[in-house]
Amino acid sequence: MRKILPILIFFFFSTSSGHAQISKGKQGAWYIFIWNVNTEKSKLGFKGDIQYRNWNLLGDLEQLIIRGGITYPLKNSNLYFAYGNITSGKLGISKQTSHEDRLHQEITFVGKKDELVKFKHRLRFEERFFEKDVFRTRFRYLLSINKFFKPKKDKPRKMYLSFYDEILLNTSDSRDSGFTFFDTNRLYSAFGFILPKKKRLQLGYMLLNSKTVIRGQWQISFINPFL
Repeated sequence: MRKILPILIFFFFSTSSGHAQISKGKQGAWYIFIWNVNTEKSKLGFKGDIQYRNWNLLGDLEQLIIRGGITYPLKNSNLYFAYGNITSGKLGISKQTSHEDRLHQEITFVGKKDELVKFKHRLRFEERFFEKDVFRTRFRYLLSINKFFKPKKDKPRKMYLSFYDEILLNTSDSRDSGFTFFDTNRLYSAFGFILPKKKRLQLGYMLLNSKTVIRGQWQISFINPFL
């Protein structure tokens, strides 16, 4: 864990832009519901999420994501193919929104240092369909680590710390349309609770860094496996 945390911090600050502006007094919020279903008779599973992001703590829509897809397990890794419907809003009193349809393919490699430390690498490629027939693609890489608190003897684990850094890179550079190779970097930490029936609740904070802004977002995540 001591070796991975400096890497996460390095990813964030190495992508900082001198042109980025900090949104003073603007703390956003990010509410996430994640679900998954694993079938007993087939390796195929189903997974999805609903994300509601705000420019403030509540009410000023930044983005609404509704997504779902199919999962398939491999040895020490998982495949995920998904479709997402995304609605984005503007900062402030404007109610104007824009729409995006998004496909993505990803592979996640899962490993562990010991029973209390787990990490993963996630590679994702996205095809993004915007309004007015605008098409873009994007590559994403995420490195994460979960550090579980040692439980009392014969007791299940109940709490953990979660850290990750994700970098998002556009595969084309068109500055006139607002796209550059570097898109966003997200540095995240959270306190997690393991609930009955494998459910989890995470309370965290994210530093989001793009070419135009560096800002913070509070984040609440609820993970619910149905089977």
